[in-house]
Amino acid sequence: MSRRLHDLFLQHGRYLRNWSATTLRTYAQGLRSLDLEHPTKADLDAWVISLRKRGFTPGGCNQYVRTINSYLTWLNAEGHAPERLKVKLPRAPLRQHRLLTPADLRALVRYRPTRVGERVAMARLMGSP
Repeated sequence: MSRRLHDLFLQHGRYLRNWSATTLRTYAQGLRSLDLEHPTKADLDAWVISLRKRGFTPGGCNQYVRTINSYLTWLNAEGHAPERLKVKLPRAPLRQHRLLTPADLRALVRYRPTRVGERVAMARLMGSP
């Protein structure tokens, strides 16, 4: 399959948007995962489903989705696509933060560093080993 538009998109990013080497590598990886120059809405939905089936978390998918959304915006802006398609970011589940127990709180309140403890803490702050 021809990668002419993918290469042109990456070239625009490199020279016109001054993307870093890391950004270029990330975008190239995302474009390879899609493997289509002119995807349809159905293609995009199937692509996200395939990422999830391969074990990607919603957060992992979102990195690829952002790349493809940038590509889709560029396709439309440059006149290579008649309409601007957009992939919805899969919603990442909210995580419950672990709360401190009453015993943890008591230990924090009661903690008083010794002179040696203060020196160790200060050395760590200053970057000393």
